[in-house]
Amino acid sequence: MHQFIQVLKSDFERRKQKNSAYSLRAFARDLQVSKSHLHSLLNGNRRVTGEIIDRIGSRLSMNSSEIETLKNFEEIEARKAISPSDFSGVEHWYHFAILNLARLSEAKANPNWIST
Repeated sequence: MHQFIQVLKSDFERRKQKNSAYSLRAFARDLQVSKSHLHSLLNGNRRVTGEIIDRIGSRLSMNSSEIETLKNFEEIEARKAISPSDFSGVEHWYHFAILNLARLSEAKANPNWIST
């Protein structure tokens, strides 16, 4: 799970412990984001960006060092994540072979040349 999402969930739970009537709508209001935006973030349906961390982090009273640390964690997470659509272009062995052929100086963008 993303570090930033864990921070959001922890803060929301802390606020709920102080006030059992505290809702996601109230949390969104306090963070100055829409309820649907916050809901999407918490459920992993919206990508966590540096801009979101900056904006919400400051509203959670985080200092710049904490915000930068979270942004670094998210950047690392983003690099690890490979979606199926990213992988589909190289999922078969022959994709690598064709890519290597394209590096040859005598390469031709011709299916007949590639197949021989």
